[in-house]
Amino acid sequence: MKRIAVAICLIAVILFGFAGCGRVAIIDAGQSNLGGRLLNPVMETDKGYYFNNSNRDSLSLRYYDKQTGETEFLCAKKECIHDGYGSCNATDKDIEVMYTALYDNKLYIVGIENGNALTLYRADLDGREFTRLVKLMEIPEGFDEFFLSNGTFLIQRGKAFIPYNIVNAENDGLVGMYMVNLAKLKYELVDERNRYYEYDEGITAIKAAGDYVYYILNNSSADREPKSPVIKRYNIKDGKTEEIIRLDNSKAINIYNIALVGDELWYSIKVLDEGRSGIMIYDTLTGKTREFEGELINATGDENVSYFGFYDIMYDGTYLYVSKDCYMHSYYFEEENAPQIYIYSLDGTRLAKFSHEYAGDLCYSINVIDGKVYFQTEERIDSCPVKDILDGNVEWKTEVVIDDLSDRIIYYVE
Repeated sequence: MKRIAVAICLIAVILFGFAGCGRVAIIDAGQSNLGGRLLNPVMETDKGYYFNNSNRDSLSLRYYDKQTGETEFLCAKKECIHDGYGSCNATDKDIEVMYTALYDNKLYIVGIENGNALTLYRADLDGREFTRLVKLMEIPEGFDEFFLSNGTFLIQRGKAFIPYNIVNAENDGLVGMYMVNLAKLKYELVDERNRYYEYDEGITAIKAAGDYVYYILNNSSADREPKSPVIKRYNIKDGKTEEIIRLDNSKAINIYNIALVGDELWYSIKVLDEGRSGIMIYDTLTGKTREFEGELINATGDENVSYFGFYDIMYDGTYLYVSKDCYMHSYYFEEENAPQIYIYSLDGTRLAKFSHEYAGDLCYSINVIDGKVYFQTEERIDSCPVKDILDGNVEWKTEVVIDDLSDRIIYYVE
């Protein structure tokens, strides 16, 4: 082997160990990932930000220090060159990262190892540990994780809920979800069915409250006949799953997202027979359903348009966020027609709207954490207080410039 240094940058982490960390409280349901559908959300502590690749790619755990403004690989091994080979705690070319979450002062990562093993990993916040916890599935030869999978990875009460969607060249395969007990590292299958059609997205959203985990399973069918989309609920205490909402597929298709508002489950749908989209509210105590009567931006078609829009929704504990014709998780949009996100009170009053100059250029994700809206692309993370948006003062502050650190990697070639 001959060492070729593309560029060598010996940083403090190599000499003295990783200086990051910072404590965070134990918060269920994915810690900072309130949006619920970000592939690799940025996670903040009092000292800095932790993040993985914005899109599904090889493992690259990084830390941004608020005080120094520098980004480092999350690896405290002396003389490690962070090239994706060997035993680096931050990089691994053989692990395709799907989801990352912060829980109980640890990072949990779901990835596919060596192209065929769905696996759960754990990393320390100081860069001293990266551990393979459990291999959940050996993906059969000829199958891959569906390239449009946009579910989520959620941790609730010490249990990790991990969806999957594997497919072959004939578009056959399976969608389902595992539950992993993080204390005992025991896992079980929560749900599974056959793939329904070419663009079957399977489980597209997971949310949790108390002892219950709610998830969307669109086009739920074990055969080739169209069936209705459903919302199911898993009870953490007794391990049982029940179907709580089933839509009439002749009248509605696809549930786009869900939001838990107190004892109510809010969900956005397309109403086929009326040619419009809407937001429904299901009372989990009474079982009754009503429609959100907010001042929604028109999402209907006309007699000359067969396609009509959809809504994505998110709830931050106070306000409802609604996007029209675009998702708030990792998503692209036309540069000349950047999407608008609308903020509503729960009584239906439209309070404000916002966008971002990069919303029509780069792949983006939107999240709301502790009263701030975070806008993430592959290159940066900007924030703006919700209060400022409500006051009409939308000014984005750059929190992190995402450095891929490629100039710090030493490559080996024959």
